[in-house]
Amino acid sequence: MKNNILKSAALMGMLATGVFSVAPAYSASVSLGGYTFEPPPTPGSPNATGVATGLQFSQFTYVGTGSDNYPVGYQQGNPQNNGGKSFSADQFSPDSSINPNNSNADGYFSFSITKLPQLASFSLTGLEFVTQPNGNASPTNILIRSSLDGFTNNLFASALGSKNVWTPFSTPLSLNDLSGITFRIYPFGQNNNNGAKNLDIDNVFVKGSTTPVPTPALLPGLIAMGAGVWRKRKAEQAAEAEAEA
Repeated sequence: MKNNILKSAALMGMLATGVFSVAPAYSASVSLGGYTFEPPPTPGSPNATGVATGLQFSQFTYVGTGSDNYPVGYQQGNPQNNGGKSFSADQFSPDSSINPNNSNADGYFSFSITKLPQLASFSLTGLEFVTQPNGNASPTNILIRSSLDGFTNNLFASALGSKNVWTPFSTPLSLNDLSGITFRIYPFGQNNNNGAKNLDIDNVFVKGSTTPVPTPALLPGLIAMGAGVWRKRKAEQAAEAEAEA
């Protein structure tokens, strides 16, 4: 009898604390959003598109001493993706000694992702984009860093493609249980000592998954069921005690 009482008490305790709450649903690794730079507004937009429910993307920006060609004008976009517009800037670091605290010398592209209250967290599994070094005064390399370590270590580093040619890039990521993150894309390196200028970037998208906040949807029904079990067991115990007497 004592064991039965303990089991019943344990059941009620589990119900009261929500142990039987519905587990959070994890979405599969899919596109969570990104930037195509297509209008509206005219002449192009730095706003994200295709943003997953529960996430918020910042505008895509350039930070540095050059110009970001917005709203003055966007460059022609990647023809492999139906043309349109791309995002461009014209002043980056001439070498690989990137100082995250000196955007005057080391310009970069940037965007941020944050979760809204309905999400417990999000994870990122990949980042895709295309670039075009534009003309002789264009950068030769690119690297990507994040706010998770103060923009210290590289998540991705590569040589850029040929001048005046759109080159796709795709890098795997393993960034889990995030509430927010900022990416910086640092082009750098000189072509023929002409400076690291004039880079077009297009179709910037991240892949990953989201985790909603757990919802105890079954809790009221389970509590009612547990109360019924408790009452039934108490009646059985009373009958057993009466029979023993």
